[in-house]
Amino acid sequence: MYRNLLFKRLPFRQIRNDYLIHTSKQLVDSKCSLNTIHHLVRHISVSTVFCKKRKTAEEKAIENHGRRVIRYSPKAGSEVVGIWRNMTVQDLANVLKKDVEHIFKTLEFADKNSDTEYKRDTVIHNPQIVREVIKISGCRFKLVARPDELTEEEENKDAVPAPPSPESALRPRPPVVCVMGHVDHGKTTLLDALRDTAVVDQEFGGITQHIGAFEVKLQSGETVTFLDTPGHAAFSAMRARGACATDVVVLVVAADDGVMEQTVESIRMAREANVPILVAINKIDKPGVNIVGMLLFAYMFKRANEVMRWRHNQRMKEKQSEDLEVISAKEAEHRAQYRAQLAHKRALGRLRLRPEGPRQKQIQQDTHPTLSVIIKGDVDGSVEAILDILETYDEHSRVRLDLVHYGVGHVTPNDVEIAQAFNAVIYAFNVECASPAAAEARRAAVSLRHHNVIYRLVDDIKQEISSRIPKRQQEEVVGKFFNTEIQVRSHFNSDGQTVHEGKLASMKHLKDEVTTIKRDMECGLRFEAEVEVQPGDTVVCYNMLDVDDHTQWDPGF
Repeated sequence: MYRNLLFKRLPFRQIRNDYLIHTSKQLVDSKCSLNTIHHLVRHISVSTVFCKKRKTAEEKAIENHGRRVIRYSPKAGSEVVGIWRNMTVQDLANVLKKDVEHIFKTLEFADKNSDTEYKRDTVIHNPQIVREVIKISGCRFKLVARPDELTEEEENKDAVPAPPSPESALRPRPPVVCVMGHVDHGKTTLLDALRDTAVVDQEFGGITQHIGAFEVKLQSGETVTFLDTPGHAAFSAMRARGACATDVVVLVVAADDGVMEQTVESIRMAREANVPILVAINKIDKPGVNIVGMLLFAYMFKRANEVMRWRHNQRMKEKQSEDLEVISAKEAEHRAQYRAQLAHKRALGRLRLRPEGPRQKQIQQDTHPTLSVIIKGDVDGSVEAILDILETYDEHSRVRLDLVHYGVGHVTPNDVEIAQAFNAVIYAFNVECASPAAAEARRAAVSLRHHNVIYRLVDDIKQEISSRIPKRQQEEVVGKFFNTEIQVRSHFNSDGQTVHEGKLASMKHLKDEVTTIKRDMECGLRFEAEVEVQPGDTVVCYNMLDVDDHTQWDPGF
């Protein structure tokens, strides 16, 4: 088709004829033969050549999937510049990063209908002209605020430490002395002697459970502030705060007890707070007390603590290595199961396997024994101490201990409502329960426990945990049977292993069936199943009893 069209449009025949006539004349003039004329004729051949644009790899991949390629024209420009209202010519030049002459030339096309004579400081009020200038320059635009506009600075509301006061404004304050030590070593009794009071008689359980502060006026007119800290193991956080808020620590050590666990803990806290320690030995007038022996014991106790700490670290390292072996074994077992399951799926030719057995419910009922508690205390320190004790619970596999809610203050109807929703027990430490809350608790059958001594509250929680532990069966031996010839034992053999366990079919004395047999009397036994006995075996009769189990949780005191 293209060849015919080409021959129709171009004068190839006329060119051929003119060439032949011209060539023939030359040959005739040169007296050549006709055969020579035929061979000198030049033939013109025409071939068609097609050119097209090469496709990119992306276009080829799309065409292989059977989709059509749509080509879009490239965008005018990729650079985006910011514009604002009432820009000047110089502003446009700055944002476009071009000279002013370029802006003048583009304005001739962007603003053809205006007679405005543009200069460097000329303000362009029409935003459409600004946009046209940006487009002609090959860029895109976005609306921004004027750079020279004053932005309101955000006020700094961050809390920062106040600068130290000048020395001229400083005033002397009374020194703070913190009395620390083990429980029942006489700290509060010594302070009662200083302040001429009897606070120790007012403490529940005879132990201090709060931080107390008071001032003592000396004969010189100056005053000293004393802090009384609890010595019980549950109030470690209170002792730590007392050590950080004092100038001097008075460590009280009872001569009859010596250095105890909380004594060492108080020394550690004072050292961490970088506070000097003054040791006060109490109860030296008690009969049978040897001060020298107590001091020697204190030194030996310190040395023993170092040895015990080293041994504890060694045990922890051994435990880590053992745990690593267990973890490695479990990982190997998991990998083996996974590879077996993967091989099974590949053999079946499936990606996923249907779950075996009945479909599990999405919402499953939790049947694990659980004790939910709500803690209400008189002060933050008391609540904190109770929560620290609950953190040491480590028998969740037997009975789960859940802390539902805690707070400071009296028991309210809202606490009772939460306890009813979670089937929880409310423990009130040194706080009362309002009448509406008490009536609501009785109506909703919510257990409400009042305590004013912390170790009694912990004992109550341990009893509640023990009551929720499932009963375990224990054997009660009611008798043993021996034979004059062969000792027969159905429950335990001579190696301590059970060879048979079952019921007796009959028991005979001489020829009579009997239900009981006296001690050291002969009898015959027949079991329901055939039993192979060996010399030395013994028959043990027992009953299975349901026995209450108790928690092994040790809170540390």
